[in-house]
Amino acid sequence: MYAFIVKGSVVGHVLTRRVLRKITEIPGIAIDVILALFWMPDYTSYWNNNSAAIYYLDGTSNTGVMQGLFGWIGELLGFAFGAPLGGFIGALVFMPDLILRGILFLKETVFQLTDDFALFVGNYRWFTEIGAYQNPIGYFEKAWNISLGTIGVLIGVVPYTLAKIVEFVFPFISLAQPISIVSTYT
Repeated sequence: MYAFIVKGSVVGHVLTRRVLRKITEIPGIAIDVILALFWMPDYTSYWNNNSAAIYYLDGTSNTGVMQGLFGWIGELLGFAFGAPLGGFIGALVFMPDLILRGILFLKETVFQLTDDFALFVGNYRWFTEIGAYQNPIGYFEKAWNISLGTIGVLIGVVPYTLAKIVEFVFPFISLAQPISIVSTYT
């Protein structure tokens, strides 16, 4: 997540800096034109001919004084607002990645649990006597073991539940333990 936030901050501050610099240069261009027309007759030619310019942090430059100064205002605003905004967007971009990683982890966990359940069913003698595989390898062997285990549990749960109800009514009779032993037949 840290990498997403840092990348988002860097990209956000660079893009915001450039965009805000161009937006804030607009009044500077207007002021430069006004100064060039009414105040100094050769105002802009000095900057163009003598290659004097105002440079920004990314190496770009402007030739107008006011355009450059207003550009620096946009540059500072880009630093102030771009990095936090880009970090926030980077964190938002991280969320789908996090969800995808969670789904992949969940898929692997479910596959592992089903494999473990198929192997667990294959280790009980009662299930192996009715056709469960000791070490299921393929899909159909695992599916057979899982279906045998599910049906076996459904068949065994009815008498076990009835025995627990009888034990609740008559606490001196112990029926659930023998039924569980017969059901599992280990």
